[in-house]
Amino acid sequence: MFKVAKPLIGNFEKSLTKKDLLKLLETYKGVLNKTMIDYLNSLINLEFSVVRNYISETDRKVLAELNIYKQIATYNICKRIKNYLLTKKMCIM
Repeated sequence: MFKVAKPLIGNFEKSLTKKDLLKLLETYKGVLNKTMIDYLNSLINLEFSVVRNYISETDRKVLAELNIYKQIATYNICKRIKNYLLTKKMCIM
């Protein structure tokens, strides 16, 4: 079971880094409102889970159409799972 997860986690970490996502988010500052930018920044910094409703339904629908939101959501979910597994001392490598 973990043999399948290892390559997925490894590929994920190589393709999406926190630094890359923060840099990409900078390019959206003129497009998205401050609430959306703050929300995405918090997701990148793992302040909370992507499943929490910290933004309005309207903002969430707008973000759902953007590739950056999908990238950040994937990053948030994978990093939070990895951190959880590491704290439980489960083998993920």
